[in-house]
Amino acid sequence: MVAELEALLQRLVDQGRSTPGRPQANAVPIVLRKPIPAPTAKAKRKS
Repeated sequence: MVAELEALLQRLVDQGRSTPGRPQANAVPIVLRKPIPAPTAKAKRKS
């Protein structure tokens, strides 16, 4: 189910529209899956 919805969303983004008509270019780049940043080391707290 999730894969189907992701595919549908990607198709809408690629076409630049969700309504009938000719495909349109997107005004800005669309990133559906943003990379998850690697965890950073936390400084130790002074007691």
